[in-house]
Amino acid sequence: MKQTMKNTIIFLLIVAGGCAAYAIMIGVPPTFDEPVVEFPIKQDGFIYEFEPYGVMGWDGPNTYHSGIDIKNNATVDVVAPVKGTVVGIFEMQNTFSTDGNINFNIVIQYNWRWYVILTLEPHFPGTDTVNNSLQRSAIYATYLQRVNPGDVIARLYWAYSTNHYSHVHFIVTTNFEDKCPYECSSPAARQVYERVAAESNSSICLPVPRNQVYFQTPLLSLNLPFYIAGAVAILIVIVVATRTKRAREVRAKST
Repeated sequence: MKQTMKNTIIFLLIVAGGCAAYAIMIGVPPTFDEPVVEFPIKQDGFIYEFEPYGVMGWDGPNTYHSGIDIKNNATVDVVAPVKGTVVGIFEMQNTFSTDGNINFNIVIQYNWRWYVILTLEPHFPGTDTVNNSLQRSAIYATYLQRVNPGDVIARLYWAYSTNHYSHVHFIVTTNFEDKCPYECSSPAARQVYERVAAESNSSICLPVPRNQVYFQTPLLSLNLPFYIAGAVAILIVIVVATRTKRAREVRAKST
């Protein structure tokens, strides 16, 4: 029984250590409240239309559009919509696009539950190494950077195309659910959405039936290194403490 209790305490310490290391290294508050987000484009006058959140079948069966496509008709600055920490910067090829364009992703963690994801899609063809390199160099955010609303974190270039549109795919999400960004936007951001939607006759958010299961993109992998680091740190402390205790017991017996 004593050994079981001891193992339980050790396990709880490891979990607590992982959480503590996570909080210290990431630097976000240990809260779970929903963020209030700002509009993620500095020059909102160059935004001309939206593809709304919630379009069903966006990437095939059992999928929906998990964010708002904010379309630009000129090069624009992308700004942090919340206060938080950059926990992910990565690229991936758009397998659903006919031109195989490259998506440039910036993930900002707001607290222990909520994230925002800004996917920059200039829509240069995947084979256009020159312009994709140009877009890559225009990602100014850095890993673990602390950001505030309005900080410029990237520049999104405009690629003229008759078949595709340059845009930011804006997502507000947890590890297991997402929400239309407009619904948690500040009053100022809502004014921008409403103005553009009225001028372009486009929608912002569509209802998503919540009685079905949809494919989600888990974000736990972004934080896994910090959980592991915390667990390892606590294990080291436990090992050192155990060996120190045993050494004291040996010395006590020898005297």
